[in-house]
Amino acid sequence: MGRLSMVVFMVVITVAGCGGAGDSNAGGGSPVPSRTPSAAASVTNSATAGALPVAADGTRLSACHTRKCEVLVSPHDEISPPARLGVTTVTVKSITGEGVTYAGSGPGITLSLGGQRRGMTSYMNNLAITTVAVQDGKAVVRFAKR
Repeated sequence: MGRLSMVVFMVVITVAGCGGAGDSNAGGGSPVPSRTPSAAASVTNSATAGALPVAADGTRLSACHTRKCEVLVSPHDEISPPARLGVTTVTVKSITGEGVTYAGSGPGITLSLGGQRRGMTSYMNNLAITTVAVQDGKAVVRFAKR
């Protein structure tokens, strides 16, 4: 019985050390932040993350109307991606330590994405929205064809 207990213990330890889906770091880059950090962790991550990266298109939201773009956004900003992607307007509803919330609309459809953290990509019809970085009520976001 002692050997069986030891084998079970080793399996449990091995599996526990593997981490969960949100802990993937296969690329060797920075660790992926926890999906549910405490308020203190959010403040610490924001304060120690350094400055936001420079968005390729700056604050020119109009750059997103005809092509792929990467812009610096604030709450209430409205982005008009190419209509062929099935979403005519994306509004940045809020930016907090929990992530960015987007609302999108198009012909006969209203969509909402909440809690989009750094590095996450979500989709509204054929529009891919990647939250590149979040800090101090602003975010760098990439809009592209899915």
